[in-house]
Amino acid sequence: MQFRNPANGYVEEIDGAMLWTFLLGPFYLGFKGLWGWAILGFVAAFFSFGLFWLVLPFFAEGVIRKHFLQKGWVEVESDNPADYIEKPKRSAKEEAEHQRKLEAAKKKMGW
Repeated sequence: MQFRNPANGYVEEIDGAMLWTFLLGPFYLGFKGLWGWAILGFVAAFFSFGLFWLVLPFFAEGVIRKHFLQKGWVEVESDNPADYIEKPKRSAKEEAEHQRKLEAAKKKMGW
């Protein structure tokens, strides 16, 4: 699963969340920025004598997905890098006007 930050276009790829959470436990969640879940994982693992460490991987992918979506990231379904780029939200008329103004500014500056 991949998530794109709409503010800067950065793409974060999450592969094997279940495996990495099983191997690294709450450390993996902390590494991905889910500090609340990482602390909860440590505390719950301590009080459950490590059993929570075996249960957490089954929920890791859903927890990570929810975290990124709540932060405003967009889930990317494609492997095509062109899909990561935000498309302009101007109409054809607005885009033509923008290009006309841009050309006029360049001409005025001597470019």
